[in-house]
Amino acid sequence: MILYADDICAMFDNLVALQECVPIICKHLLRCGLRMHYEPIGSNNASKSVCMWFPTAATARTAQQQPPLQPIYLRNISVNGTDFPDGTVAFTEKQKYLGTMLSSQPNDDVDIEARISAAARSFGALSFLLRSTKFSTKARKPIFIMCVVSTLLHGSENWTGKEINITKLTSFFNNCIRAMLRISKWKQWKAHTTTADLLRLMDINHLRYYIDQRALRWLGHVQRMNPNRLPKRLLYSWIPDRSRTRGGQTKTLNRRFMHLLVDMANTLPNNLASLMRQELADTQSSTPAPRLSWRASNNKTRDAWLQCSTWTNLANDRNLSKQAATEYLKLKIYE
Repeated sequence: MILYADDICAMFDNLVALQECVPIICKHLLRCGLRMHYEPIGSNNASKSVCMWFPTAATARTAQQQPPLQPIYLRNISVNGTDFPDGTVAFTEKQKYLGTMLSSQPNDDVDIEARISAAARSFGALSFLLRSTKFSTKARKPIFIMCVVSTLLHGSENWTGKEINITKLTSFFNNCIRAMLRISKWKQWKAHTTTADLLRLMDINHLRYYIDQRALRWLGHVQRMNPNRLPKRLLYSWIPDRSRTRGGQTKTLNRRFMHLLVDMANTLPNNLASLMRQELADTQSSTPAPRLSWRASNNKTRDAWLQCSTWTNLANDRNLSKQAATEYLKLKIYE
């Protein structure tokens, strides 16, 4: 169970446990002076409390390849008790929780679409200022970053970073840049102007720069957490005895962080990354199995990067971590 102020997120293994525990949670909240919001019998008021079903990886993959079946699990959960009126809690396929859109599919597609819509509304509300020629690009740039980019990338630290989603975000970002410069796609094509030229005119970085900046900042913050904290436990967790599905594998947050750390170690000067590279080389050279599969080797490399002493020392020092991330982002080339 995850608690945040008066918001509660409870997780159950099966539908029977959910049906049994919902009335118990409702009764326990009454003891604390709180009332669970659900739809009473015979009322038209929709329930603010909802239930959601998260399928396994195999079930989600089958649902993507085949038409969805009639979901029998979407029947309402009954709330019965002596201390409160009877009612129901409905199932939903997507729901906003603490500013993030959750969906029944194990991906970030719904959340990213919601972020793009929210950023578009922010840009539209400030278009009189951001598209105005009365203000210089130097004055409009910080407003655009604080109000539009921050809205667009809210929660991006925990996105898996699929290329198709990054392309959607970058497309919206570039459209905003063109609108601020009052350059249409036709004018850009006619003048043979690249997106990099537009970014230089605005004196603004590529969108991937801000995505990586937030990810590195969050990764260092999690590394400095207490080992008992839930974010750090999830970062170093894995699913034991999980068979590899056929075809391309779903990109995970752990793999995204691994690629980012490897690229940072290869990009930074030797005075900041030589020890990290040396530790990785020592780990790979000391592999006992001569015919180690690529999957086991990849997991060993991931664990070596996330747990190597050099990265730990780098992340535990806030100033040094910030310095390394800043220098890495300056040296990295975004296209």
